[in-house]
Amino acid sequence: MVIICFLKKMNFFLDFRRIGNTVDSRVRVTSDLSVYKELDRLAELGILVADPKANNMAFRRCSLNVHTKTLDKILREIKLPASIEYWFDTQPVE
Repeated sequence: MVIICFLKKMNFFLDFRRIGNTVDSRVRVTSDLSVYKELDRLAELGILVADPKANNMAFRRCSLNVHTKTLDKILREIKLPASIEYWFDTQPVE
C-alpha cells in the first residue's frame, strides 16, 4: 500500500512547535531547516520517498511504501516515549 502524505509547511511546523512548547521541550526545534534536514535524512534512509520536483515548496509530496499489517505489528512492539505517543494520538484521522 502506498501512503501519500502532503506536508503543508506552516501546519507541520506549527504542530511540531506546539508539541515542543506544550508537551515535551526535548522536541523543541530552533529552526525550520533542522526539521527539513531530518525529513531529508529519512529520504536518504529510504523510509520516505521525496518527490524531487516538489523540493523547496510550501507543499512537499512524499510517499511511504508499507505493508500495513507488518507495520502495525512492528509499531505495537515498539514502546515510544509518552510525548510521541501523545502526538500520534492527537493527530486528526483523514
